[in-house]
Amino acid sequence: LPPFRFDKRALKRRQSMMERDGITFQLGEEITQTRFEELRQQHEVLFLGLGARTPTAIALPGSNKIEVTDALTFLAQFNRGMAASALTGERVVVVGGGDSAIDCARAAHRAGAHSITVVYRGALEKMRASIHERERATAEGIRFLYHHHPLAIEGSEAVTAIRFRVGGNQQLIACDKVILAVGQQGSAPAWLQHYGVDLNAGLVVVDPQGRTGASAIYAGGDCGH
Repeated sequence: LPPFRFDKRALKRRQSMMERDGITFQLGEEITQTRFEELRQQHEVLFLGLGARTPTAIALPGSNKIEVTDALTFLAQFNRGMAASALTGERVVVVGGGDSAIDCARAAHRAGAHSITVVYRGALEKMRASIHERERATAEGIRFLYHHHPLAIEGSEAVTAIRFRVGGNQQLIACDKVILAVGQQGSAPAWLQHYGVDLNAGLVVVDPQGRTGASAIYAGGDCGH
């Protein structure tokens, strides 16, 4: 979450409280299969909170251009401290209809974008984004378009526009930067299956109590299915 939606100092305070209660945090550590095996031997129960860290890919011609990015990458750059002038003068189009799309649009506004348009393929009432976030974005001058299906990102070298299908017609929306916020998918490592953890499209299969197919291994959050 970007800092204008969640004060990261609150997370630090929560971590400090948990540490006072005896919980230990080991940060910045890659969990390889070898490390997982070590943790499995050292503990009676393991919980997998892996998140959904891989952007959903869409077959959109022109999406390999340098001015095109996905929501996770853009928000990570913003959270690391994107300059308030990073997008000065740029016309930004965000493709998507969830909270991540709104987060990207509002972050682009704070990075100095000249104009920001959120384009969604469905109807307003089908948007997954919360109404409160949409209202905040609208108050910041962000425009919303509905029933627009992306067909291609135009431009011989740099991005110049996105072509959409709108009803039975096509429409070009001029832009300099495109952010694809069309969802995330799980990326649980395949080697978890060696321990009896079932996977489905990168997500960990769990029952209503969060139990995986392996004894004493639980999972939850975005990585659970």
